[in-house]
Parts: sequence; structure tokens; C-alpha cells
Amino acid sequence: MTTVSEIIRCTLQDLGSRKAAIRYCQRIARAGGSFAAQYAEAADYLSRTQASYYVLNEHTLGYVLPPQPNVFGVLSADIHGHNPMSGVVVVTLTDTLRVATLEDFQRFRVGGLWILLFRHG
Repeated sequence: MTTVSEIIRCTLQDLGSRKAAIRYCQRIARAGGSFAAQYAEAADYLSRTQASYYVLNEHTLGYVLPPQPNVFGVLSADIHGHNPMSGVVVVTLTDTLRVATLEDFQRFRVGGLWILLFRHG
């Protein structure tokens, strides 16, 4: 069974851009077939999620979505950071955010689909 995350990963890798991946998924979804629903969901996800990736207080890697700029989704953290299993974190004035780099994804051992979304942001 093909999952939505597999579809997103493969289309981003093969096509090289978010816009091309969205168009491709929409075309497959319109054509119908056994995976039409998964491709429609993948196109919807890619078109509505324009996350920005940050490092919070130098100990937590995560993302912020435009509709909620003070809510930080945790992807990974070091021993002093926030637990990804505990959900989102509210960013306050005392927190520091810096834009994440590819090296941060490697440092926090986050890979696969997240790196592709980061690159094609």
C-alpha cells in the first residue's frame, strides 16, 4: 500500500520542486484509479503546508506554520530540548529562534521527508 508520505517523498525527489509535485499529484488524482485519494491528499498537503524550519534556543529543531507563528512543532531535540512526543511548544518573547540549516537536520538526526520538504520549501 502506498502512503501519502511515500508519494510526497517520491514526487519531490523525482520532480525537484514543490509546484511540480503538486501539479503531478493533482493530475494523478483527477485521472482516478486505485491511488487517486492518496495523491489528492498529497497534493492538498503540499499546497497548504509552507512550513518554515527553525532551531529553538539552540536545543530543539522544529517548524512554524504561517497561520500560527507562535506555535512551534517539535521535530527533534537534544537532551536539554523539548520532547517531540509532547506536542507543540508555544514560543515566547524569552525564546530565541534561528533559521534551520541542512546541518541542523543532520545534527538533530532528522532526515528523509523532512529534508525534502526543507529543500523544496
